Amino acid sequence: MRHKHLLITVAISLILLGYSSVAATGPETGKFYLFLKGQHFGQESYVIKDEPSGKRTTLSETEMVMLDGDVQNRLAFSSRLVMDRQTYAPTYYEYQFKGGRNDGYEVTIDGKQITRKLVTGGTVTNKTTTAEQEILILDYNVYHHYQLLLDRYNPKIKGKQVFSDYLPVVGDEFEVGVTLNGEVPLVINQKTIPTVNYTIDFPMSYGADLWATKDGRVVKIRLKQNAIEAIRAEYVTEIKPDKLASVEK
Repeated sequence: MRHKHLLITVAISLILLGYSSVAATGPETGKFYLFLKGQHFGQESYVIKDEPSGKRTTLSETEMVMLDGDVQNRLAFSSRLVMDRQTYAPTYYEYQFKGGRNDGYEVTIDGKQITRKLVTGGTVTNKTTTAEQEILILDYNVYHHYQLLLDRYNPKIKGKQVFSDYLPVVGDEFEVGVTLNGEVPLVINQKTIPTVNYTIDFPMSYGADLWATKDGRVVKIRLKQNAIEAIRAEYVTEIKPDKLASVEK
């Protein structure tokens, strides 16, 4: 009987050990370097972590330096997105400018009700809408959101898959299409990287080209409207850490 109890105890310990090893996987961290006209002008650092509550949280810090005539403007902001770990459905989002500016916005999703609070120059406006379908949040200038978008794409189905993107600045939903184009070699810093290419379609001629590894990890994003490129930091070798170059708009 004691031997049986010992086996049960060992079995339970092994199960708990296995569970702990899965639960103990740390958060995912990453960085994108931003380029405009070939010059490095910004960077985004992010972390994606699973919470004990069953939620998944993403946090990001972004810094950009732009030239407006002879004036150098440094722009910094943070973002935070909370979503369901299994469905990726968002429940809360905030975007906050830094450097003395209190501008920003926050979005709360409760079922189908979406409430957006927008702060601009000290003025607060609220807008409440009803979600027409399950939404995601792919925000302007937040590049790790493209990874979250790609995570929703089903490679077994292939073809063009359409999602509903809630844009907080506008306070409304827009369709975003993701099309798998196939395997395409990507050259970065004279090094060829095996990647899979996707086309991201937005309304009003906005869109992006995206390259990812075969297991779905985003390598590079290129916005079609302004040719901004976001490249995952591990593929960029010639940039000095945290050094930003000013570029004209």
